[in-house]
Amino acid sequence: GRFDTTKCHFDLVKFFILTKEKLPGVKLILLGGIDSSRAENTRIYEFCIHYLKKNNCKIIQHGKQYTVDEVSAADVLIMGHQMNPFQYLSKADLFVFPSSLEGFPNALMEAMVCGLPVISSDCPTGPKEILIDNETGEQFGHLLPVFNHVFNIEDNDINENHNLWAETICNLLIDENLVKKFSIQSFKRAQQYSVDFVCKKWLQILTAATTRHSAIAGFVYCFESFS
Repeated sequence: GRFDTTKCHFDLVKFFILTKEKLPGVKLILLGGIDSSRAENTRIYEFCIHYLKKNNCKIIQHGKQYTVDEVSAADVLIMGHQMNPFQYLSKADLFVFPSSLEGFPNALMEAMVCGLPVISSDCPTGPKEILIDNETGEQFGHLLPVFNHVFNIEDNDINENHNLWAETICNLLIDENLVKKFSIQSFKRAQQYSVDFVCKKWLQILTAATTRHSAIAGFVYCFESFS
């Protein structure tokens, strides 16, 4: 996701540091550029860099030159906008999505196509509809509370929600059975958004509607003839 207030990178770096305190080997890859149409987005990017460095993270930034050893030792890789995010998603262990607002969350679905366990904010709209089956209650990922997406460059505080996200990430990453379960669930749900699956659903709806329309038209014709 691009660096923007609604993507909540300024909260993501906070719960990443909390996660790293419990799991020192964890690494973060950020995919997405800076929406430079708003100056605040650049400030968000700079805040994230400063916060991570202040907490002793080694960072790789897109567009700069590094040695192989520096890349290997990095805690955070900021890769900028990528035309092919799947080359990174397919090698990851977990996808986190703290957005405060979405339409249809393409990035979330891209991660699920790769069979990644996902942790998402319960924001409007999309994540809840995708991660919870409204009819059966089946769960395809984790939903967590939304952050207050108002950016304040002076705000370095940690709150209960940051701790909850970090705890959920740690609990998932250290449990291989849970990782496997939600990996399967992610891929299963993603298939229900495939072109073939969606087209079949539309055909069922249209066929049913056509049948009802024909029946109603026949009834109206008979009624008019009787009159």
